[in-house]
Amino acid sequence: MASSTGFLSFAVLFTVFALFFVAISFSTDNWLVFVVNRAELKKSPDATVVVDRNRRPWYHSRHRGIFRTCFEGNETSFLDSNEYKNDRVDRNCLYVNYEIPETSALALRTSDYRLLIHLTRSHVAFLIVALVFLLIGCIIGALSCWRSKAGVARSAAVVVFVGAFFTAAGMAFFHGAEYLEWNRIDEAGYGFHLTWPTDLNTNTVREYSWSYILGWVGMGVAAIAGALFLIAGWLIRHKRHDKMPLDDYSMRSRNKAYEYMDQRHHPADEYYNYGAKPYYGPEMDERRDGNWGWNRY
Repeated sequence: MASSTGFLSFAVLFTVFALFFVAISFSTDNWLVFVVNRAELKKSPDATVVVDRNRRPWYHSRHRGIFRTCFEGNETSFLDSNEYKNDRVDRNCLYVNYEIPETSALALRTSDYRLLIHLTRSHVAFLIVALVFLLIGCIIGALSCWRSKAGVARSAAVVVFVGAFFTAAGMAFFHGAEYLEWNRIDEAGYGFHLTWPTDLNTNTVREYSWSYILGWVGMGVAAIAGALFLIAGWLIRHKRHDKMPLDDYSMRSRNKAYEYMDQRHHPADEYYNYGAKPYYGPEMDERRDGNWGWNRY
């Protein structure tokens, strides 16, 4: 039979891996990668491309995470401009704006843009909650290895499943925000895809990168860990049931039978209040006399 200890050990290990993967995904800047062929852009006769290719971020190769967008190469002089210097972090990166705190200017933007902001905020919030639940799952899982109780293992499973759910929901919010950014919002001057010139669109390749992949991997590993905790709890419960001594079980069954017979043969409780002794008939009188009923025959 499978060992509950082995399942618990693997469940805790998978929970730690899930926490690690989601944490790395959350903290790194490689969710999306944009590769721009600037050599071809320099040949473009489009006036918009000629004016903006050295002064706008979306004309440069970059990789984007939850909190910042970082630019590759040395052609990043646009970061020194007054328009972007307040959002600049770590020399070649720009801070991702979540409109916190909200300003009156946000109310003037389109409804799709406001929805985009809410989805990106939800993406961040759900991943934070997922990390908290996975951390709690690690603690409860370690406790289940120490206590080896079915209830503790099931509790760890529930907590880890909740962490996996919040991770999946956070990834879903990310895809919703990305869909709006790529297919719905057409506000000029903010670098949304629908406003790109044809040459920029042709010479830009967008890909999902390893930070994004780790997010989904962490969700899957967390779901597997929750299933392992459930199996371990089931094994612990049945293992304890199988170890119950047969004699103890028989004794308990016999005691229940005696209690049932006593309830049938004993008089009502009020009968004992007057100090009277129960009477079981002439057969019991003969047994108390020592002849066990043999005088009848």
